[in-house]
Amino acid sequence: MAHDAEHDIHPDRHGLADAVALSWVREETVTGRARRTRERARLSQRELARGVGVAVATLQSWEQSRRAPRGAPALRYAALLRALARVSAEMELTA
Repeated sequence: MAHDAEHDIHPDRHGLADAVALSWVREETVTGRARRTRERARLSQRELARGVGVAVATLQSWEQSRRAPRGAPALRYAALLRALARVSAEMELTA
């Protein structure tokens, strides 16, 4: 049976969604928007790091653009930042 290389380049839906989330969260950290989102939510680095499941030093490295978020922790970070941004936007609408 011949190997069809074309099928090797099509990511599954979760892989594509993960790639989009990783790209988004890395852009948020490089631009400083991730830190500003955390601050608007009035969360400390320790509190957000606990929510993401990483060490405070890791979160600090991300926020200071010394390291790019990667893997499962980055995906949790992206999900939490998006949720915080939604809550912040909802609070502004009701204020």
